[in-house]
Amino acid sequence: MGNYRNTITYRQAAEIYQLTKEFTKKYLHPIRDSRLIDQMNSSARSMKQNQAEGALRNSLKALIEFLGFARASGEELLEDYLDLAREWKIPISRPSFLSSSSLSSKSSLSSDLNFLIDLVTRTNYLLDRQRRALEKHFIEHGGHSENLAEKRRKFRGY
Repeated sequence: MGNYRNTITYRQAAEIYQLTKEFTKKYLHPIRDSRLIDQMNSSARSMKQNQAEGALRNSLKALIEFLGFARASGEELLEDYLDLAREWKIPISRPSFLSSSSLSSKSSLSSDLNFLIDLVTRTNYLLDRQRRALEKHFIEHGGHSENLAEKRRKFRGY
C-alpha cells in the first residue's frame, strides 16, 4: 500500500493534475472563470492526493475508501471537461496519441480537450478496477485490524 507512487493510477492522476493546471491557464479566463479554474484544479489534485493519503493510512479499508474519493474527483473533473466541450461545441473524439507530459503550444483546444477527456476517462476506469480488486482482496483476506486481532489470538494461544 505504501508504494502508491508506482501505480499507474497515481502516475496518471499526477499527469492529469499537471495538465489540468496547464489547460486552465491556457484556455480559461483567470477572472471570469476563476471558480471553474479552482474547481477543476482542486478535483485534479484530489485524484492524486487521495490515493497518497489512502495508501498511507495503513488500512486496506481506508485505501479502498480513499480510492473512492479519488474516483469521485475524477468523475467531477471529467464532467467539467465534458461541459466545456459542449459549451464550446467541440466534438469529442479519441486522440491519436496516448501520452503527453505537457500541452504543446502548437496543439489545439480541441486536441487538448479531447486528450484530457480520454486520459481522465481511462484513469477513472483504472481506479474502478483497482478498487474492485482491493475489495475482493479485503473480502478474501480481511483487513489490517482483523489480521492483527488474529495474530494476537494466536499469540495468546486461543
